[in-house]
Amino acid sequence: MPSSDKESYHKYMNSIPCVTELLQAGVHFKKGDPSEILNIQFKDSVMIIPPKTILDNAESFIRNLIHAYEPCDHSCEDKITSYAVLLENLINSRRDIDFLRKKGLLLVT
Repeated sequence: MPSSDKESYHKYMNSIPCVTELLQAGVHFKKGDPSEILNIQFKDSVMIIPPKTILDNAESFIRNLIHAYEPCDHSCEDKITSYAVLLENLINSRRDIDFLRKKGLLLVT
């Protein structure tokens, strides 16, 4: 992806509202297929998210995937980065985490 396209893409990704704001806008959340971890969908005001377990080492694990694995596997290019940016935008407060936990979309250990 050319540099200007990446900048546009990341600017777009950073404009995604958090869970609390999406709920206020009428968005509903639904549990997706757990075997398709990166398959997050949005259609008809419903965000479908596969359930995730977040471990203590999640941040370093995701960073390693982004910096070591993603550049080597061209079929995976920017998918893990996009996933991480999406989660970073969706989770802005404890309230966002609590909601995702109650819906069974986020399991924190």
